[in-house]
Amino acid sequence: MRKCLSLLLACSLILPYTASRGQHAYHGPRPVGKVLEGIASYYGERFRGKKTHTDEVFDPDKMTAACNILPLKTWVKVTNLRNHRSVKLWINDRMHPKNKRLIDVSAGAARKLGFYARGLTKVRVEVISPPR
Repeated sequence: MRKCLSLLLACSLILPYTASRGQHAYHGPRPVGKVLEGIASYYGERFRGKKTHTDEVFDPDKMTAACNILPLKTWVKVTNLRNHRSVKLWINDRMHPKNKRLIDVSAGAARKLGFYARGLTKVRVEVISPPR
């Protein structure tokens, strides 16, 4: 009986913490092949030199992204649906929790995708296997 109560108490303390963290708590396998569509934006100079959620130093010229839906350290292929350009990116950061966009790519990735001047574009995000 005591073990049951201890387990129940432990769960009641842990579950609200992991639930409140939402997608940040995901540590399962990478959903290779999963495809999502939505709006992408980019982030750049303002965050240069700051640490990401994976403890990397952010460089807007590298091919990285922030996403609240997919797990950290996931490789994705992002395709701009306006011009069909695509890049492979590493998800190493999270966006602000209230951000409704699908993904924020680095400024360098936005240039390669051809939407740097626009600021936003509709994209397809496909989870891929890590490059070798």
